[in-house]
Amino acid sequence: MQYIKKIIRNNIFRLCLLLVVSIVVLLLNITKTLYVGKYIDFLTNELNVVNLYKFVGILFILGILSILFNFVNAYYTAKIQTDITFKVNFDVLDHVKHLPLNFFSDKDSFYINQRINADSNVIVSFLISSFIKITTLIFSFIVLFTILLKLNVHITIIAVITIPVYLTLYNIFKKLLYNRTLEFKEAQNRLFSFMGKQISNIFFIKINSLYELLNLKLLSVYPAFFSSVKKYLKSSILFSSTSSIIENIFNIFLYVFTGIEVLNNRMTIGEFIIIKGYYSMVMTSLGEFAGILKQFPDAMVAHHRLLEILNFFKEPDGTRMLNKISIISGDNISLLLQDKQIIQNFSFQFIKGKIYLISGKNGVGKSSLIKCILGLYRKEMKGEIKYNDNNINEIALYNIRKKIISVVDQDAEFFFDSVIENISYNNNNINYKKVEEYMLKFGLQIGYKETQNNVRHLSGGEKQKISIIRALLKDPEVLILDEPTSALDTYSVDKLIEEINEQKMNRITIVISHDERFINIADVNVNL
Repeated sequence: MQYIKKIIRNNIFRLCLLLVVSIVVLLLNITKTLYVGKYIDFLTNELNVVNLYKFVGILFILGILSILFNFVNAYYTAKIQTDITFKVNFDVLDHVKHLPLNFFSDKDSFYINQRINADSNVIVSFLISSFIKITTLIFSFIVLFTILLKLNVHITIIAVITIPVYLTLYNIFKKLLYNRTLEFKEAQNRLFSFMGKQISNIFFIKINSLYELLNLKLLSVYPAFFSSVKKYLKSSILFSSTSSIIENIFNIFLYVFTGIEVLNNRMTIGEFIIIKGYYSMVMTSLGEFAGILKQFPDAMVAHHRLLEILNFFKEPDGTRMLNKISIISGDNISLLLQDKQIIQNFSFQFIKGKIYLISGKNGVGKSSLIKCILGLYRKEMKGEIKYNDNNINEIALYNIRKKIISVVDQDAEFFFDSVIENISYNNNNINYKKVEEYMLKFGLQIGYKETQNNVRHLSGGEKQKISIIRALLKDPEVLILDEPTSALDTYSVDKLIEEINEQKMNRITIVISHDERFINIADVNVNL
C-alpha cells in the first residue's frame, strides 16, 4: 500500500479541493430537496403570490448553482484523474526502462504498455472516487440522518439497517470478484497485446501475405478472453443485481410506511417528498458505496500487478564518474541466460588506440559479450569487468553510456520522427558543421534540419548511416559497432573504415562483423 499512499500524499491538496466542491454539490442537493418539499406544502396550504415567487426564485438559484458546481466537479475530476494517471504511467514506465534485460525476456512491449496503462487508470479512478465518495458519503450520512431523525425515527431506522446489509453482501462476493477480475485483466492484456502485434510490422505482413494466418491466430486467442469476460460479467452483474433487489425491498417498506403516515395525517405531502428525496440520496450513496466495493477487487488487482513491476529491482548503477576510458578488461567472464551457457571463462583487454574485431559464428555470444561490457548482464554474469581498473559495479554506467560510449546496433533504432531529432538526442552541444561533414562524407543528401523530414521515409542504408553519424558525433571514448555495414554500399563502407582508422588513437574501437574488410584495419582479431 506504500505506492497508493504516495499517490494520495503527492496529490492531497487537489483531492481536498475536489472534495470541497463535491460537498458543496451535496449540500445544494440537500437544500434543493428541502425547498421542493416546503414548496409542495406551501401550494397545498397557502395562495400567496409573493411567497410563490420567493420559493421559485430560491429553487431557480439553487438549480443554477447546482449545475455550475456539478460542471466544475465533473471537469476537475476528469482533469485531475488524467493528470495523476499520466504521472503514475510515467513513474512506472521510468522504472521499467531501468529494469534489467532479463525482465523483458518473456514479455513483449505491447503487453507491458497495455498492462501499465490499464492498471494506472483503474487505480487512479478508484482512488479519486473512493476518496471523494466515501468522505462525502460519511458527511451526507451525518447530515441526512440528522434531518431524517427529526422528521421520522422509523424511516431513519430503516435507512440505518441498509448499511450492514450492503457490507455483508460485499463480503460474500469479495473473493469471487477479485479472482474473476484478475483472470479478466490478464486475458484482456494478452488479447490487446496480440492485437497490437497484428500491425506492428505491416511491411513484413504484406510481403508474406500473412492476413489469413494472423486472422486465424487472433480468432484462436479470442475464446479464452471471451470466457474470462463472461465469468467476470456474471459475478459483477450478480453483485449489482443483488444490490438492486435489496434497494427495491427497502423502497417498498418506505412507500408503505410513508403512505400510511400521509393517509393518517401524521405527515404532510411536502414532508413525504423531503423524506423520499433524502432516503433516495441515502440509497444513491449506498449504491455508490456498493459500486466502490465492487471496484475494490479491480483496484487491488491493478495495485498488485503494478507492484509486481515496481518490486522488480532496477539494474544497479554505481557512483564513480569517468571522463576518460583507457582500458576495458574482463577476467574469466561467464554468462548463463535461460539455462544456456553463452560465454564461458573468457578474458580480454581492450586498450585505447586499438581496433578490435570480434568475429565468430552466429549465436556464439558476440553481442552478448558487448552487453556484458556495457553492464547490461551484471546479475547473470560471473567474473569481473573493469574500466580503468574500476570494477563495473562501482561505475556510473548510465552517465558513461550517455556521454562517452557510442553503440551502433545492427538494427538502427529511432525514437523520434525527424532526422535532426534522431541525430542530436543525448547531445546538447551538437556541432552542425560536423554533421554536414559526416553527411557529405557518407553521401547522405537529405535536409536533416527540416523537421518534416521523417526517418520513416529513409531507406535501410540511410538509416544505418544516420545511426553511424549519431555515434560519431558524440566523439566517444569507446565506439562499439555491431554489424555496421549490413545495409551500406561499398563507398560508405570504405568511408566508415577510413573514419575508424583515422580516429583510432582517440578511443577504444570494438567492431563485431563478418565483413573481411575490417581485418585490414583491426589491431586485434578476437575470435569467439
